[in-house]
Amino acid sequence: MWQPVIIHMPLCYEAQTKYFQASRLPLEFSGFKLPYAQEIKLIKHPKFSIVLQYYDARDIFLCVAEIRAREAFHLHLETVLPDIYWAFNLKGTYHIHPYDQLEQDITHLKNKQYTIAYTPPQWLSCSFIPGVHRYIYFSVSKACLHRNENHGPNLFKQILRKQEQIFMSHHILPSFALNRKLDNALHTLLQIPLPNVNNLVFEARLSLEVGKIIQLSKADLSGTSNEDLVNHQLALEMRQYLQENIAGGIITTVNELSYYFETSRQRLNRIHQTHFGSDLRSYITQLRMEKAKSLLEEGLRPSEAWMETGYQDIFSFSKAFKKHFGIAPSEFIKTLEFDSAPHQDP
Repeated sequence: MWQPVIIHMPLCYEAQTKYFQASRLPLEFSGFKLPYAQEIKLIKHPKFSIVLQYYDARDIFLCVAEIRAREAFHLHLETVLPDIYWAFNLKGTYHIHPYDQLEQDITHLKNKQYTIAYTPPQWLSCSFIPGVHRYIYFSVSKACLHRNENHGPNLFKQILRKQEQIFMSHHILPSFALNRKLDNALHTLLQIPLPNVNNLVFEARLSLEVGKIIQLSKADLSGTSNEDLVNHQLALEMRQYLQENIAGGIITTVNELSYYFETSRQRLNRIHQTHFGSDLRSYITQLRMEKAKSLLEEGLRPSEAWMETGYQDIFSFSKAFKKHFGIAPSEFIKTLEFDSAPHQDP
């Protein structure tokens, strides 16, 4: 295999970011070590530091990462190939967003949670709050998945079929708690002794331990009803549909969403509330307001922006904007003008 996820630093951090290849872990990171790492990368910025430890096998790519954030920050991720990932969050929180849309969660993992995701080639953003964040992820070849397809639900077969198509949408499962068995299996995976003579022996052991983790994760999936999995996927598809429509200037109502997905608005609202903690109407308003803000930042006037965001008139647009952001559109424009004007030192 080869590295399936590439980190790209946003331009706002690039000038102050330094990159290093290390032969061993820096002292402050030595408490979380992958003994058989083939490559160690260190990324340093005044706001944060990141250490990445990689092992690249024929069937498995494994990454151990630790992020130390002094302030909140975000970075961009590029998934290179359509692939399936197991992501284990050991400490802190882990938020994934559509590319450069930090206000919209695709998924987030709390402390000691994990998820399984199918991700096609695409760009994503990941945000971190101040503190220490630590996680492990691995992706596996289709051959490895087929070897471990003897037990559990048919979900992996469904994901594999999607992987074989050009399917430009992520497919992320609900988050699961890291139980003691899975925690022990991860510890074993990280501490496998590297043989002195034959890497094939080592990679066979690595494949065996990854297979155990796949089986344990299937046990978690087996305890999740098909209805929960279907509803979770529907929640993700609803959000993606709304985001794409509003980005294209199509303002979609809950009734129209109900018609498109051929189910009741009550069911859609319940599913969205369960998975994201807000009703659909509130989420649609959030998307419209973020679009309005973006339009004003691009130079449109409120008299132009209200039509682009689907309001009946400028008055209802201004009222909604002020309620959402705490400031009228005209005042927001003045703050933009002030920020962009040259300032002289006293």
